Amino acid sequence: WLAQHCHDGPLALISSPVLRARQTAETISAAFAPSLPIEFDEGIGETHVAGWQARLVDDIEANDPTWPQFFENPADFRFPAGETLREVQARVLRVVETLRQRFERGDLILVSHADPLRSLIAHFMEMDVAHLYRLRVETGSISCLSLPSAGSTERFARPRLEFLNLTEHLRTQTHD
Repeated sequence: WLAQHCHDGPLALISSPVLRARQTAETISAAFAPSLPIEFDEGIGETHVAGWQARLVDDIEANDPTWPQFFENPADFRFPAGETLREVQARVLRVVETLRQRFERGDLILVSHADPLRSLIAHFMEMDVAHLYRLRVETGSISCLSLPSAGSTERFARPRLEFLNLTEHLRTQTHD
């Protein structure tokens, strides 16, 4: 889908180093001719939930007394031995601002995870990170965020969410 719709070809492909993101980035890279080199950046990696890592939600809900606190204040809740969603947002924004300096114009593809992507979109749509779960970002979906060049002085240069959670390309996939 990206290869068919990125008419000028993306300038860069940046991926989380997490295996599932790497595999997605490799598939995307191969769809372009010539294939896109992949840069890996921890800054767009998954939310650090350390103490909850590899645990089922049912187990956390039943056995961790901090579980309800997450729903009371998701933006500032610190995952056990992990980070807050505000920290996730700050981490992702540092990467994006660096990329905006490197690539003044053109398409970039970021392969990341739901919370980092939601937090990025929430920031540029001027939503408080506390509301990021209002944004649906499914596994394998594509969202497009248009940003003005870094330091743009254009009068009406504003970030624009072109589309969110596009999944039509997933329905067209055939499996052997």
